[in-house]
Amino acid sequence: MAANMRFMIKGWVFSPLLLVIFCTFFDWFSHALDTIIPGEKLMDNDTLVSAGGVFELGFFQAGVSSNYYLGIWFKNDRDKKPVWVANREIPLLDSSGLLQIRYDGNLCILDRRMIPIIVNYGELATNGNTTATILDSGNFVLREGDKIVWQSFNNPSDTFLPGMKLGWFNLNTHQLRKQFIVSWLSPIVPTTGAFALGLDKIHLTQFTLWRRDGVYRQVGFWDGQSFRFFLQSSSISYNFSYVSNENETYLTFDSKENYTQWFVVESSGQIVEFSMSGRDISIVNHSLCTSANDSKGCLISGPSMCSDGDTFTEINGSMPNSILVNGSVQMGPSDCEIMCRSNCSCTAFASFRNDGTGCKIYYGEKDGLLDMIGKGDGVLYVRGDIPTKPSRSSEEEAAVVGCHWFSGFLGGAYCSHPIAWDLWQEGRGLELMDPTLNISCSMAELLLYLQVGLLCVQENAEDRPNMSDVVSMLSNGTPTLPAPKKPAFSTHIRAVDADLQKPHSLDDVTVSEIEGR
Repeated sequence: MAANMRFMIKGWVFSPLLLVIFCTFFDWFSHALDTIIPGEKLMDNDTLVSAGGVFELGFFQAGVSSNYYLGIWFKNDRDKKPVWVANREIPLLDSSGLLQIRYDGNLCILDRRMIPIIVNYGELATNGNTTATILDSGNFVLREGDKIVWQSFNNPSDTFLPGMKLGWFNLNTHQLRKQFIVSWLSPIVPTTGAFALGLDKIHLTQFTLWRRDGVYRQVGFWDGQSFRFFLQSSSISYNFSYVSNENETYLTFDSKENYTQWFVVESSGQIVEFSMSGRDISIVNHSLCTSANDSKGCLISGPSMCSDGDTFTEINGSMPNSILVNGSVQMGPSDCEIMCRSNCSCTAFASFRNDGTGCKIYYGEKDGLLDMIGKGDGVLYVRGDIPTKPSRSSEEEAAVVGCHWFSGFLGGAYCSHPIAWDLWQEGRGLELMDPTLNISCSMAELLLYLQVGLLCVQENAEDRPNMSDVVSMLSNGTPTLPAPKKPAFSTHIRAVDADLQKPHSLDDVTVSEIEGR
């Protein structure tokens, strides 16, 4: 009878063997959600998710490149912006990457090159019986039983998460270790960038932002009782803790609110505070050191030695006649800015590559540069302010452009005979239409534009419409437009043509034929 024993649950019949298999599988599946164990592989489309569904670990592609990285991001973040990156300096070639626990218990990343990248390099496992788990804090932990071998919180990227420690460790040993957060090289390149945030080694109570090897700005300090953060509003949303003893000195924090908050050092050197409630991530409106009055010890820039100052204005376009800086492939936009700022002859800079790396520098007059900037989806930074032109409505802009074009074309600047006037007189104005406009422009529209254009080049000023009249004509299609008279240029051009037929003597004059490029 025992052999025929069955269990019925809501109409389903299970044997004990199936129940055991089901429970074992369910236990393994639940275990595998946040943890990788020896023998398992995390592939390109696989992820680990922390037990509470807060953080996710997996592979991601960086920007427009083919490079892949192993990273951690908030599970509910729609953009999946990583808060930690494992292989910042050694990107994978493509999506062939995998994560596994190697035979010796160490976390290892591989791609099709089959060259191992040890994630926990410097804190190696002592045996092969290890597991790696992503926690709800965002910490990725490698364990041997109950012992923590390595954790990502000890190797931060550009993000300061609650519970993370920034400071100095193993103070009285030969293995002094620092924990800073370091910016990305550019907004889409996770490689180590120019800025680092942490505690000053000499003045251990000072929280400092460095650019490369130099102090960039003081961010805050511990006054003996509380941490003073140089933000426009006080840091009452946080519990900052400062720990200092003979072995370690560090700063950590947690949030007082019921939502998550964290800090990011961006590739530009800006420290940005974020908060997340549900799936919504927002930037907290704090900023550092906006003026001398509220700087509280921040480094205030002295007067610029350059006539256009040391600030740069971002504009869209492509930069002509620029100089590519040799050896700048590992430089980000902030490095290019420092390079340009240090030389008053540098008018503008831009990134050489689409991923924001490499530097292009422009030397020359700013007005000349602004006249030559080409169209494009690139971004360049021009020293000082950019003069703004009075804004016009689109219809008024079209009218101005139209009148200038008609004045040039009908006035003989683009042809040697008044073709438009002759065609208008002969009722053949439609012959001016480019065949490619047959779909987008009607015959009535073209004749309207031609008539308005001819009115713009009348000999007597009182016969020419002003700009408001032109806008009204083009937008309303006024059916009672005055008939244009013979334009002023018509007689003049024919007189010039007749004069050109006469013989002339030119001595010591070189004539160059000008051709469009």
